[in-house]
Amino acid sequence: MEQVDWIERQRAALQALRIATAERKAAEDGAEARRKAEVASRNAAFKLASERRRNQIRTVTGAILVMLMATTALAYWESMPCRWLDRLLGHRSGCMAETESGYLDGLVFSAGGTLLATNNRWYVELRNATDLQVSETFSRSGLGCTSEAAFTKDGDFLTLASPSCTWGGSAGQTQVPSQVTRWDTTTGNIVEAITATIPFTKYVALSPDGRSVAWSSGSGNLRVLDVIAKNDIVQTTKTRDIVAAAFSSDGRLLAYLGAAGAQTELRVWDTEGKSDWLVANDTTGSTSEILFSPAANLLATYGWGDVITLRDIGSPQAVRTLSGCGCCLYSAAFSPNGAELAVATSAGQACVFDVDSGRLVKRMKAHNNATKTVAFSPNGRVIATSGYDQTIRLWRIP
Repeated sequence: MEQVDWIERQRAALQALRIATAERKAAEDGAEARRKAEVASRNAAFKLASERRRNQIRTVTGAILVMLMATTALAYWESMPCRWLDRLLGHRSGCMAETESGYLDGLVFSAGGTLLATNNRWYVELRNATDLQVSETFSRSGLGCTSEAAFTKDGDFLTLASPSCTWGGSAGQTQVPSQVTRWDTTTGNIVEAITATIPFTKYVALSPDGRSVAWSSGSGNLRVLDVIAKNDIVQTTKTRDIVAAAFSSDGRLLAYLGAAGAQTELRVWDTEGKSDWLVANDTTGSTSEILFSPAANLLATYGWGDVITLRDIGSPQAVRTLSGCGCCLYSAAFSPNGAELAVATSAGQACVFDVDSGRLVKRMKAHNNATKTVAFSPNGRVIATSGYDQTIRLWRIP
């Protein structure tokens, strides 16, 4: 009997052990399940955080790429005016039109502002002042020298003046004298051709209306010829080796820069009053160009520096300077009302200054190489530039 009880107790103990083992395994399985759930939860949270970080990185990277693209686009726009991006942005650079032109000596608007004359050693082209398309070409005979052009006030005639030059080659040297040629812009015919005569063989200036031309002799004396009326005036100057000269808009005043001893002198000659007076002494040697304001009350001198000097010819001591566009200054032009002055630089810049305040109103990267010439339209709202990159461009001025 005792043995039966013992067996039952053993069976009960074994059953209890099995139950305890099952409960322990169930607890272990539950703990493993909870651990796996926690791991899965942590993995899911990590994946979510990683995805958020990736999205943030994508957002920041995208923003950086957009900024880089925008910066590149703006840089492209600044360096490539008139091209597709500039046109897409509504000509933000101010460039209105451009065309290829070859190397030019000068450009000038007609009085009505509808035509733009561009000239070089070989020919003069009349262009539409809106789209720069060529409407007429006037060819020069013989070998060409650098030249300067001017329309008459009615725009019916175009005058081209050029200094003498020497061409060399295997066949020897050819000397071309200083010449003045006038074309009828409606027919294209030459109506006047004048060659400089000894001793006045050095061309120095053409009046803005194309009517008068000035030559100098080796001693510095000046000859002014009215190419229409054939009136001839000779002035004995106090200088020699005249290096620059300019007429006032009405052709009455002629400013010139010549050597006087160890210095150079800037003087003005009244061709009607026959008077001649000193405006300034120039000892720097940097002045190579002279320009009258439209009202003929100011003289602008400039050249191999970055400074334009303005002098009141009635009060030579009243001197102002404009600077900040860059070196060196190849060309300058006053607006028709004299309120602004545009300049062209060797760095390819074109700048517009406010004359009264001296403030730099607008700076343009006008050409890839040096900007050679600049001219204001008659309404003062557009300037034309030409450059050594062999292009012409029109710019809107605020």
